[in-house]
Amino acid sequence: MASPAQLTRNRRTGAKAFVLFVARMVVVAAACVFAIDVGLISASRARLQNAADADALAATQKLIEVRNTGAEEEAARYATSQEAQDMVAANWDEAGWQVAFGGYSGGQFIEHGDATPATAGQAITTRDEGAPGGALGLFLGPVLGFEAVDISTTGGCKVSAGIRLMRGTGNLLPFGVDEAVVAPPGETMIICDTCKNTPGNFGLLDFDGGSNGANDISDWIEYGYPGEESIDPEVGYVMIEGTQGWNASIEDAVVSRIGEVVFVCVYDDVSGNGASTEYRIVRFLAVTMTEVSTSGKPKFIRARVEREVAVPNGETDDPFNDNLAKILLSS
Repeated sequence: MASPAQLTRNRRTGAKAFVLFVARMVVVAAACVFAIDVGLISASRARLQNAADADALAATQKLIEVRNTGAEEEAARYATSQEAQDMVAANWDEAGWQVAFGGYSGGQFIEHGDATPATAGQAITTRDEGAPGGALGLFLGPVLGFEAVDISTTGGCKVSAGIRLMRGTGNLLPFGVDEAVVAPPGETMIICDTCKNTPGNFGLLDFDGGSNGANDISDWIEYGYPGEESIDPEVGYVMIEGTQGWNASIEDAVVSRIGEVVFVCVYDDVSGNGASTEYRIVRFLAVTMTEVSTSGKPKFIRARVEREVAVPNGETDDPFNDNLAKILLSS
């Protein structure tokens, strides 16, 4: 039988063990609370980042589209407000937002006033006291005295101009257009006829250097050239051979693209004749096909020059031109 002293020691040991057990349980509970709320904060931050990226892209594209209608910079920026609000709300209606416009220098975004046309946009999305949903409420944090936290993310994008490469866009067509006759955006022009270029060649391009007949040319018109064409940034051009595929059989292919925005090639020099013609291509041009006639004289294809800012599978480099640009998320 244990002595009174032994019983006292046992009780003390049991009490210590119980205190240690309770302390350990508190630590475990705190760790669980921490893990759950860290996960919540991480997921919320990712959701805010998606909203910021989408907002920056939408706002910048809206800015360029409105500015391209002839609006002043201040008016164009004002028009982006509703676009920005709608985009953030679509991603998370409890998030707050701010949009700024400017440009990038040395990899850093610098905000510009309305007197300077912006070449980049930045969106900041938040969950703080100024957001519609307030700060981000924690799940178990209040147990430890933390009711909510402020979080924010930044998304940026830039307008990359001067498209130098087209890769399988489905919209690059085998037409060469003389730079000297390119119309301003919004105006129509003839992009191919029987009265220009060299003897026996009417501006049709042989992208892959093969012996391409009318069927190949028709496919490239109807479905777009599936390969890649790029302008060498070192010299500012690429040489592309002409082809003699012009005949009435391409009319159906052109008709199928009426009303669509497509890309054609612009040349500043041409030499040779017939199938030996060579075009010096210096840039790409976005146009909407409007009319075609391959019977009678003259044969022609007419199109309206567009400003295009959402160029699919296009890569960019300087210099800027006012016809083609691409809005990309900044890294």
